[in-house]
Amino acid sequence: MDMENIGRHSVEEVLVSAIKNKMTSVEMYEKLHGEIKTPFLKETLNYLVNEERKHLAYLNDFFRKRFGKDPVIPKETDMDIIPVDIYEKSGALKGILYILEDAMRFERESAEFYHCLARKFTDDKTRMIFEYIAQMEEDHYNMLKREYENYAKFHDIMHDESFLNLEKIY
Repeated sequence: MDMENIGRHSVEEVLVSAIKNKMTSVEMYEKLHGEIKTPFLKETLNYLVNEERKHLAYLNDFFRKRFGKDPVIPKETDMDIIPVDIYEKSGALKGILYILEDAMRFERESAEFYHCLARKFTDDKTRMIFEYIAQMEEDHYNMLKREYENYAKFHDIMHDESFLNLEKIY
């Protein structure tokens, strides 16, 4: 996404895009949660789904209060952040490390988007709200980075059947 696009749009348009990007992130993390079997990573993805849902609800409420109407979400905008594609062209699920790298990219771009969005507003309160959301996206990036590092280090055991089914051990 070209961050310069934000400056060419109205506040209403960038808020609609923010809501659309949050909708995309909820869908993306739900899909990842459904496909990835590693228990600890599923827990992280479930957390991210819930966080993104809260952000989405907040942004929708913010939009309604600011503009007195519900947002109309277009199919595409020039401010869309491209979500993680978890499948190869062949249809096979990508490796977890590739998926995590792409999710980290998504969170990094999201943080940058919200930093740019914060600069779009002139009042301090609104600017701080979007700086806060940007910080949350950076926290999500760091969480995914830790998962990436753990998976890279412990990937052999994470594919072990007894690791995936701890109840069989006890």
